[in-house]
Amino acid sequence: MHMELKDLPPGMRAQALRQLAEQEKELKKRKTHLLMKAKAERQRFESRGEYEYYIGTVLPGIRSGKIKECQEHPAFRLFDPAEYCGVKLGAIRYTSDFRIDYADGSTEIVEIKSRFVRRQQRDYPLRRRLFIEQYARPNGWKFTEIITDEKKKDIEAWKEGLK
Repeated sequence: MHMELKDLPPGMRAQALRQLAEQEKELKKRKTHLLMKAKAERQRFESRGEYEYYIGTVLPGIRSGKIKECQEHPAFRLFDPAEYCGVKLGAIRYTSDFRIDYADGSTEIVEIKSRFVRRQQRDYPLRRRLFIEQYARPNGWKFTEIITDEKKKDIEAWKEGLK
């Protein structure tokens, strides 16, 4: 037997409507909480590519025990600040997207760049090379570079909020 709200006596109908309204309010509150949590989680990442790599590769690796530790946006100093002939030279550093330490003792540095950002950062190939020669190669770290197809508008939309 199928019953509808209109089939209920007035008192029971009012009670059912109050319960439905309360359930709807609770559901809306839960959705808002989840949305805020997702926005906070994404703010740690500068691009969709970083976020997807973290969600799809890093988190499962941490859960399985394959990844012991993951550091987001670690910075490595390539040159200390200096002065030469009265010219002040600032420090130069390389910041990768992830440093992943695996349970087997190996380390991987992961760089995720869109084609657009890669073109904008003209000094990136030089900083990458210096990093590899000063840190990755001497320490035996694996270096992984992932190039995405994100466009300028995709990156701007990502920075504005959930897309």
